[in-house]
Amino acid sequence: MPVNPPVDSDAEHGEFGEPVLQQLASRLQRAVGFYNAKRLSDRNITVPVPIYNPQTRQRYFEDAPIPLARQFASPLARSGPNADGPRGERHVTSGWGDPRSIQYDANVDSNRRHQGLDFRAPTGEAVLASADGIVTFVGAQLRPSEAARVASIVRPHTDASGNVLDATGKVILTPSQLGHGGIFVQLRHTGDFQSYWTEYMHLSDVALKEGDHVLEGQMLGKVGRSGGNRGITEGAHLHWQVRFLGTIVRPDPLVPHYWPGHDNEGLDSSVGDAFASANRADISVGESLIASQTANQLQCLERATQCENQRGPTLKAAQSDHSRLVATNLSLHTGTIYDAVAKFQSSLPIVQSPMVFDFDTGVWSPDGKPV
Repeated sequence: MPVNPPVDSDAEHGEFGEPVLQQLASRLQRAVGFYNAKRLSDRNITVPVPIYNPQTRQRYFEDAPIPLARQFASPLARSGPNADGPRGERHVTSGWGDPRSIQYDANVDSNRRHQGLDFRAPTGEAVLASADGIVTFVGAQLRPSEAARVASIVRPHTDASGNVLDATGKVILTPSQLGHGGIFVQLRHTGDFQSYWTEYMHLSDVALKEGDHVLEGQMLGKVGRSGGNRGITEGAHLHWQVRFLGTIVRPDPLVPHYWPGHDNEGLDSSVGDAFASANRADISVGESLIASQTANQLQCLERATQCENQRGPTLKAAQSDHSRLVATNLSLHTGTIYDAVAKFQSSLPIVQSPMVFDFDTGVWSPDGKPV
């Protein structure tokens, strides 16, 4: 990937006497090519190597490896008492990186760090598909002590004791056999979310079967308490997580959610902008200058904080957009220069016969004027 715009070498400066504007336009053209190439390289075209955690023996992506065209849709309805975010986002009680309880049974298939989002929701609330896709798994996660890690079950649902039953009502698993995720559904997505999977865990009932095609917003099942410590979670909620080509991806930038104390979005205007607008006639010039300088400092801090909290894909997309805008701007300048050169050249008089200086007479011909 090019690091800086190319500079002209001596050989590229052109022949002696080349107009300065022509040289400048040539340099701008090379800069446009540089930024167009940089725009593509900043898009993370190749898939990065996932991070390996030796403690959990799992690989994961801290960020989505390929920037998404849009966010996934909310897996829960954005209306009702639990939709208490600024724009109706659902409340997250635990998110990426949060530590798991030290009281968790070591036999439960649980990562020591949280790798999804826990959405607060009542038992029985409808769980919705976050995007179009195909159901690739319906069943339950098992404890590591079981022979298999997961069990595919037709129409899994729980009874009052937390047992998992199949479509016929037969008990397939007891709570002591359930791993941390409990009953869950996995979707493989298409379109905008090609190569991504989403998983919906701790369900109480699933009405779909593997191979079904679902649309964004379609009901997958119901919120429950299956899984977790001892096979039954302490409170009803939905665990939502994302995979890219099978590897877990940090989920919070990818879906609307309300996670108090963690989000920096939702403000209509910044503190710095609000402070800068406090230009009242009843304050002195000195006070106005102090207010202006304070606003500048606040705006710098807000910009720094905003960049700090951006995820890798967001920063890469912003870098790519910046390179695109620079290339567009330079192209406009180049066009303006060429247009100016053409107009200047067209306005010059056409000399039919060149003037010659006669050293004997000391005058120019053909006008005959002296030097």
